[in-house]
Amino acid sequence: QDDEPVDVTLDQKPLESNGELVALAEYAADEILASKAWRGTRVDPVEEEVSSDLLRDGTALATPTKALATTTTNEAAPELCRALAACTGLAAARGGPEALAALLRRALYPLLEQLASTNPDARQAALAALVECAACTDTDDAKEALPALLAANLDYVVDAACRKLRRAATPEQAAKSASVVEVLLRHSQAEPATPLLRDVVRNALRDVDAHCVSAGSTHVATAFLRLMRAMVRAVPHIPGEDRIVQEETEDWLKPLLRDFGDRPTRQKAQDDSYKRLMDELNKYGPRDPPPEDAPPREVEQRDSTLTDEEKVFLGNRAHHAKLNEMGPSEASPEETLLSDVAKRATYFVATDDLAVQTVAFGVLADACDRLRAVPDRVRPLVHAVWPSIRARLPATRDACDALYHASGAQQWCVSAA
Repeated sequence: QDDEPVDVTLDQKPLESNGELVALAEYAADEILASKAWRGTRVDPVEEEVSSDLLRDGTALATPTKALATTTTNEAAPELCRALAACTGLAAARGGPEALAALLRRALYPLLEQLASTNPDARQAALAALVECAACTDTDDAKEALPALLAANLDYVVDAACRKLRRAATPEQAAKSASVVEVLLRHSQAEPATPLLRDVVRNALRDVDAHCVSAGSTHVATAFLRLMRAMVRAVPHIPGEDRIVQEETEDWLKPLLRDFGDRPTRQKAQDDSYKRLMDELNKYGPRDPPPEDAPPREVEQRDSTLTDEEKVFLGNRAHHAKLNEMGPSEASPEETLLSDVAKRATYFVATDDLAVQTVAFGVLADACDRLRAVPDRVRPLVHAVWPSIRARLPATRDACDALYHASGAQQWCVSAA
């Protein structure tokens, strides 16, 4: 009878005040985040095939030992994410927005880490917990609740992400931090070129530079490439991009109508093309010389008090001003970010993993596609990355055609290139 469990809560008063319930929610959340079960992992070593690490110029570094990849699992993470969401709901119901904001400062980044984990159950539970936290805010639109929640707490999340990125000493740690930044860009709908996110993006790209040589494992390279793809997609707008998209949507049918339509349709399509060509040529001034019987034009005599030296000075100044207008303009932060991402994607083009190569080619193509409205940026970029692309293509046209008609990872990689 002495060994029977004793209920210690019988002599305690129930928590009724809002302050006590908010304190209970904060205490439970702190205990969840500090518990070993939240950080508890089981590491399963898996031996991979012998692979060589590659330098940026494609030089192979021989690795005499086999690389080890680890799969990390946390079986308690889904339940703890649900418990953490319940704590935030209790704090919001009893303490209002102030109590919710104080709790989110501690819980938001750990939930993003779970959302970026490799455990699908933990990812789903973390996303559900973030949606429940967003539902506790005052945002009316359910689709915009989660982006608004992350935007309202972006400074705390960015500060925590920068600390993690600066402390990343191994490729695995850098890949984990890069995954968190990728999740943040994907769900927050924030612009990576803004001053607030510029630091975390710069630190993330610095980790890519530091660990690209050691990124022999597929999951490390994939994490870096997912981050760079999220950066490319998060860039909101490039000047001139809307015009190119509009022209493509309008003109894709006209060549078909010109070649295969009925006679009136073909004639109209040809007339439209000729009119557009003449409009473009007319922008450069008259092309035909005046007829021989045309009366001579009177030469206007302008009285000027300038000396020859002053005329030469003014002419040179106007000439240099025109050259400056014709020269390349200063790159915007968005254009600089896209160029940096494209150049870093070439790091992973020289790897032996065809899946990583395919993703790297996709990131490179997306970045160049976003810059095609800015010739001053895309032409030097294509000139710089083309040798890396050409090195992965077959040497002859027949071999390339054979791969196009084949199937498998090699064909996908060549098609992406």
